[in-house]
Amino acid sequence: MINHVFRIIAVLLIVFPFISCETKNYKDPLTPEERAWLIQHDGKITLAVEAGYAPFAFIDENGESRGLATEYIALLENKLNFKINKIKFNSLNEILDAAKNKEIDIVNAVTRTQNRAQYLLFTKPFIEIPNVIIVRKDQKKSLSVGQMKNMKVSLVKGYAITEYLISNYHDLEIEPVLDDLTALLNVSFSRTDAAIIDLATASYFMEQKGITNLRIAGDTGHDIKLAIASRNDWPVLNRILAKGLSTITDNERELIKKRWFSLGRLSLLESQEFWTIILTAFSVFLVFLGLILVWNRVLKREVAQRTSQLKKELIERTIAENEIKKQKRLFETMFNTIPDGVVITNTQREILLANKGMEATFGYLPGDLVGKSTQMLYADTSRYNEAGTSVFNRNAKRSGELYVTRYRNKNGREFSGETFGAKLVDENNNWIGNLGIMRDITELEQSEIRIQQAQKMESVGRLAGGVAHDFNNMLGVILGHTELALLQADEHHELHDDLKEIQKAAKRSADITKQLLAFARKQVISPRQLDLNDTVEKMLNMLRRLIGEDIDLVWQPSAHLWPVKMDPSQIDQILANLCVNARDAIGGVGKLTIETGKKSFDEEYCSKHPGFIPGDFVLLAVSDNGCGMNKEVLDNLFEPFFTTKDVGKGTGLGLATIFGIVKQNNGFINVYSEPGQGSTFKIYLPRIFTNDG
Repeated sequence: MINHVFRIIAVLLIVFPFISCETKNYKDPLTPEERAWLIQHDGKITLAVEAGYAPFAFIDENGESRGLATEYIALLENKLNFKINKIKFNSLNEILDAAKNKEIDIVNAVTRTQNRAQYLLFTKPFIEIPNVIIVRKDQKKSLSVGQMKNMKVSLVKGYAITEYLISNYHDLEIEPVLDDLTALLNVSFSRTDAAIIDLATASYFMEQKGITNLRIAGDTGHDIKLAIASRNDWPVLNRILAKGLSTITDNERELIKKRWFSLGRLSLLESQEFWTIILTAFSVFLVFLGLILVWNRVLKREVAQRTSQLKKELIERTIAENEIKKQKRLFETMFNTIPDGVVITNTQREILLANKGMEATFGYLPGDLVGKSTQMLYADTSRYNEAGTSVFNRNAKRSGELYVTRYRNKNGREFSGETFGAKLVDENNNWIGNLGIMRDITELEQSEIRIQQAQKMESVGRLAGGVAHDFNNMLGVILGHTELALLQADEHHELHDDLKEIQKAAKRSADITKQLLAFARKQVISPRQLDLNDTVEKMLNMLRRLIGEDIDLVWQPSAHLWPVKMDPSQIDQILANLCVNARDAIGGVGKLTIETGKKSFDEEYCSKHPGFIPGDFVLLAVSDNGCGMNKEVLDNLFEPFFTTKDVGKGTGLGLATIFGIVKQNNGFINVYSEPGQGSTFKIYLPRIFTNDG
């Protein structure tokens, strides 16, 4: 009850300044006609209030309407100066039925669907929340909706996400429930395998009800977009509500949002090695600080006790000061040797000391940071506040937390960082400042993305290989029976043309399975030693016919090329696929260049260029001056069945085949392209060593 009173006072304190400001300089957002209509219907407009849609709109234990959406309605009433009658309903389905029958005028916190749009008008969404997949913590896998085949899933009746999943994912075994809490409890007690629910509601109930055995396994990719809906025969009411929402400031929205839930909270990162290093360094620092304090006390006491031995005291003081300088130099050496950025601040988070690692991490010289607030290092104010909360809101003597945030360097570039923050206390446990250790984890994140992509391509390759083998066997049966049938049906037979079409389709399918096997690196090959120049030259006439007369084919072979070992038909496949793609990208008159060369890469070069492999390689490059590709296309370029061509003009297997062939021969491929600047494919094949070198 006390918390409830505090919330009411907080709302009044937030709303009152806006009321007082508006009374001084108020501008009515409504037209005179809209204001007249609103005055005519003041106190007569009805709003549906759902009893259990926390944290958006619900009835609390005192029978009062509460929630994020409820606060939006209260703001609208205040800003537009009108009153709404609230009518309680037990479920969304009851509310929608009443709206269809024009028994209510406004439905709050509802998602627009085609069915609802037949009898309701919608404002723009005032909040968007992702729908997530909730599972028990003992289920370790990450999930997408497409990976939930045959899983038993709890979904709330009447929700837009429920209608969407029923329509688009027929393999889901759906368990309909009446409300979100029931859906979560079903998963918690193993009555269903998973629940799909919006992140805000899930977080609210898991915190309020103390449900600790659940976790988020993935994102559905389908957000709920909550708007205010009104009856479609009163379009003026929809316009009034839309204008009222537009008067709500970003600050008011953010305050309401923070009172009800917090999104995007990152999980804690724990590294035993990192903690050991930090605690060791911190312990050494405290030892040095203690030594300095001890020596000062010893010197002061001896000055008072040994005034008769001033010369000896001065000698001893000099020795002590030299020791302090030695310890200070040792500390500074250790402090500046740490590769991560390290700062020591006062209690106001103003930097007192910074190491040289701050220059490598942020671009600032240590002296440039002294006296400045650490806020300048963060991407935005919210990240700065989160960092402060992690340090200040702890009761331990030496608090500390490792967390991920977003930083901004001297040039304005934002990047992901891993931070350790802790309080510094004196010998009396008085808080005297803070320690912050900051690390750039951009390369770590990129490495994780590359590993995930490699694992994905490997899994798809295994699947493609298995499917292709089985499919090839079936195609053999189809082709065999077709040829037997053609022996009995000559060209005059009524089935002859149909059988020929079957034969053509089966052969085309057989070509596709060969491409799948190439992608999966499982096709039968006959590798032999090749001179790449000779192999390419034998293909030139065929390639010129393939690309047409309007495209100029330029051949630039490199002399004294190293030999490679691979199946020559695979070189033919690579060149044919790349030249066809180049022809389509040029789409008329243009230039296509094929060249060879020799390249060697050492470990240092490859460490700075992701995707490159150390060693000696023979280069095969194909360049065109066509339309080029954007980043989105480049990111998906080698995925099987991905194509930008029109339906019927490409299988999406050409580049996947090239990728499989190159990997099968222990090489690698790099692509350089920009929209309107053409494309260059560089294929690196490992050289082989022969007796003559």
